[in-house]
Amino acid sequence: MEEVKVSDEQYSDVEKLFAFLSYVFFFGILVYRTKKDSAYVVEHAKQGIVLFGLSLTNFILMAIPILGWMLVPFLNLALMVLFVIGANNALSGKKVSLPIVGGLSSIIK
Repeated sequence: MEEVKVSDEQYSDVEKLFAFLSYVFFFGILVYRTKKDSAYVVEHAKQGIVLFGLSLTNFILMAIPILGWMLVPFLNLALMVLFVIGANNALSGKKVSLPIVGGLSSIIK
């Protein structure tokens, strides 16, 4: 994993909560729109939005017979692992970029 920023900053419990919530379903979009004042929360919200977008691709893949049906369980497992890592980072106050997702989240302005 590539670290975005290493600092000794202490984030408030509210910031950690919002960072965590950004990984749950579509809440990343809401958190991103409302908490622009915290770079920590915004970074986690961007990654949450990308994870949510990748989870929506499951519906498209399920429509593809055989190949899609074989790929969906692996994609779900990968997304679950990334969710757990991201949520853990958010709650522990780490501003670490997730593999693949971190690069895609830099597209979001």
